[in-house]
Amino acid sequence: PADAILDGDKVTPMRLRGRRVMRYPLRLALTGQLAAMLLEWLAREVPSSTPYAFWAIVPCILCFMPTTGAAYLKSAHRAWGTLIGGAVALACMYFNPHKEPALVLAELFVVTFAGKYMSTFSCIDYGGVTFSLTWHAVVLGGFAKDVSGSFKALETPLWRVGMTVGGALFTVLCSLALLPCHATRKFERSSAKALLCIAEVCLVSSEALLLGHSPPAVGHHVHAETSEKDEQTRGPEAVAALVKSLRASLAERVSHLVEAEAERKVVPRVFPSLVHLEEALETLSCLANATRVNCHALGERRAVRAAGAQRFLAAAPHWGA
Repeated sequence: PADAILDGDKVTPMRLRGRRVMRYPLRLALTGQLAAMLLEWLAREVPSSTPYAFWAIVPCILCFMPTTGAAYLKSAHRAWGTLIGGAVALACMYFNPHKEPALVLAELFVVTFAGKYMSTFSCIDYGGVTFSLTWHAVVLGGFAKDVSGSFKALETPLWRVGMTVGGALFTVLCSLALLPCHATRKFERSSAKALLCIAEVCLVSSEALLLGHSPPAVGHHVHAETSEKDEQTRGPEAVAALVKSLRASLAERVSHLVEAEAERKVVPRVFPSLVHLEEALETLSCLANATRVNCHALGERRAVRAAGAQRFLAAAPHWGA
């Protein structure tokens, strides 16, 4: 990975790019197809479930994410938001059986505000929106219909909650079974690349200082066709490219780390604690950057001294004369 950064971007073969781009849409399409087939079978066995099939297919589309950890997090947020939203909706319908419009509007304001406010917390996120959405579907749907009898009032909310939770669970299972893509593996590969780049930064900076190479000219680019000597001694621009790549990979590693923590019980790991690994990488990145800066400063200082010594030697004969 470090050599690839130093040598410049290389064109990825079309076959590999096609595999990367088509994998996620293929998994999503297979999940939707299997969910539709399962709901078709359920409609034949339980005809009363037909009007509520939509609530089961929605999580399969909205909660299916590129990695297993991301799919698990979003599905869990939708399931918990639906359960809590359904419970609050049933409580509102119980304490307001006559559907007083003023009370319903007050509940609508409070629930909408609470759901959106809770969604700003990272631990709740999508669950807050799902909470308010479930309340709107249950309460406002029951408000628009004239439902008499306790069973009729409970039938629609329970079907909707059950279908949504079932769709979320099915999404997680399909993410684990259908061409799985684990965030843990992505985080480990990204960490390995970062570690190689850190080692390359320290090595190239130290070599440039010890061998006393001058900085390359402006606009100079290092190519793969350079000589063996130039290949072993990269310039400051190449080191800066490595540091830039390290900084860019930090946000990617952090997002993969959150998703990988959700996979800790289903995906085996090389390192028992990914959080400690990320902290170690950040520390090593700071050390590598400090090494680069110090080597560059020492190299400039040595270059100034060498230039002064050359001027002194050039002027020495005149003094002797």
